[in-house]
Amino acid sequence: MSWRNRLLIVFFAFFCQLFAFAGQTFFLCSAASGSVYGPFEKKPGTIISIHGRDWAIIASEPGKIIFESFPDRNSFFGPYDFVENRIVRLGASAFTIVDISEETSDGDSGGTADVKFPVDADGGIDDNEEAFIEDVPVRWERTPVLNVIPVQSENAEDMSAFFITVPSRNSVSMFYDPVYESRYDWSIGGFRGNHNSSLERMRIGFSGSYGNWFGEVSYAFSGKTSKNIVPDGSILSNLGLDNGSGFHLTGGYEQRLKIDEFWNASLGAVLAYSAEDYDLKARAFTLLDESGDVVSFDLMEDQTAALEDVPDFSYGYKDSKASLSFNETVFTVYGGIDRTDGQSWSVGVYGLITVYSDADVDGSIAVSDGVFDLSSDRSHPLTLVFSGWYAPNENFYVTGGFSFGSDTFVRIGIGRFL
Repeated sequence: MSWRNRLLIVFFAFFCQLFAFAGQTFFLCSAASGSVYGPFEKKPGTIISIHGRDWAIIASEPGKIIFESFPDRNSFFGPYDFVENRIVRLGASAFTIVDISEETSDGDSGGTADVKFPVDADGGIDDNEEAFIEDVPVRWERTPVLNVIPVQSENAEDMSAFFITVPSRNSVSMFYDPVYESRYDWSIGGFRGNHNSSLERMRIGFSGSYGNWFGEVSYAFSGKTSKNIVPDGSILSNLGLDNGSGFHLTGGYEQRLKIDEFWNASLGAVLAYSAEDYDLKARAFTLLDESGDVVSFDLMEDQTAALEDVPDFSYGYKDSKASLSFNETVFTVYGGIDRTDGQSWSVGVYGLITVYSDADVDGSIAVSDGVFDLSSDRSHPLTLVFSGWYAPNENFYVTGGFSFGSDTFVRIGIGRFL
């Protein structure tokens, strides 16, 4: 073998060793769509671009990896363990590290070529034979990644052949409900009042989610009944609630199930508690007989019929006002479906069923010679909700929704992904 050939072989072997100490490569699998991006080289300075958003690898110590937002460089993500199926968060997006190339700095070729020199019978280099390359791999094929969806345990969890669990994104938000109504059937003193009467309020509050758990706290104000609690024209008229205010607490759990790349189903349960104070106002029709005594009659009796029963009478109206506290506990289960386009927007529809409600009404009104307590029950258990959100960037989002049924509301809000 000529010295030129030997020099070429030495240079070839040298560059093969340089390649052998190059950084590992890996792919990222989107949690939202299952799409796979890459390959990317695990070394500081590598820029990762996915759907117009960029991140840079800033640290790559053995077994670890750290990312930062690019080009603003004001957000850091990590350090994460650099292992197969490790879930990483880049901005508001979740990815899984997959298909890591073999380590190349410990003597393993990691897919590079081994350079072999032919030897003669005495163990020396045979000048009459050309050098050859052994173990040259064929074209590398990436192993398909199926159903790589992050859950709290950082592993994919198959629910069935078609459904796999999907966690909710951690977030905090502030919201305003210019309309919030609940429908009740009212009773007073054992007499049935109006059916399906709305208790109207407005609310402002904060909500948040962590994993599959969520909750909110809000302040309700401007509470009032939409119409008289008792039928018009009865002995007790203009009975209603006004000037209401109080606090609402809500907590719940939701499990999302992925149907395909864009569609998800949801199942959940919500426990809500409210404590409100109102002014109870009423106008009582008072009837006196010829002796000046108060005439007693059924509370819901028609005024005209009462006058006909007493030929010699005098009558009048008396306005009454009292304080009333309204505390309610409600347990609801729900299911729904939503369409989510990556990390940008989502819209969904949900059906809610109230399986338990308990309204503790502490208030009474004095009419003629009696005192009557007020009580209420939910008119019906069903509510239909439409809601959605839009994220103009990876950190913030706006949300909105409305419902009708047992609870009717209109909501607008702004939030931040964590």
